[in-house]
Amino acid sequence: MPYFGRMPFVSSPIYKGAILWLLDCSALRSVAALKGDTPTMLQLQFRLNFATRHDAEAGVYVGYCPALKLYSQGTTQEEAEKAVVSAAQLFIVTCYEKDILHSALRKRGMVKAAAASMRALENGDKEFISVKNFDHEFWRDVPINLLAAQEAAVPCLQ
Repeated sequence: MPYFGRMPFVSSPIYKGAILWLLDCSALRSVAALKGDTPTMLQLQFRLNFATRHDAEAGVYVGYCPALKLYSQGTTQEEAEKAVVSAAQLFIVTCYEKDILHSALRKRGMVKAAAASMRALENGDKEFISVKNFDHEFWRDVPINLLAAQEAAVPCLQ
């Protein structure tokens, strides 16, 4: 697992257009292995597909995140991109803080991908979420930072 300073970074794609699976047992083992009371920062990385389009009637650019079914807007395309990425990060953080992230993702159709599905996606065979009627499509990493104290870290049971 790569490390950036004291931040273990763990990610692997679940499916195109959606979310990266965030944290695995090796990251928890790394936290549990640390000595002392110093908290360790973990970064959960979401890789999301976004899109924007110009709404001439409203005079704004609309940003959309199909995986989370979120919309936002801005007066320019760049502003709409920043707004929808910010909305996605706020959504994920709020769901995590309310302890409903797992159920919110499931309600939006997220499931853990099987290994065969992962290979198909890596080969570009399937796309589960498409963005239609949008002018510009882009990907962004949406990080969530957490602190884990040594006493809070527990080893994974495998």
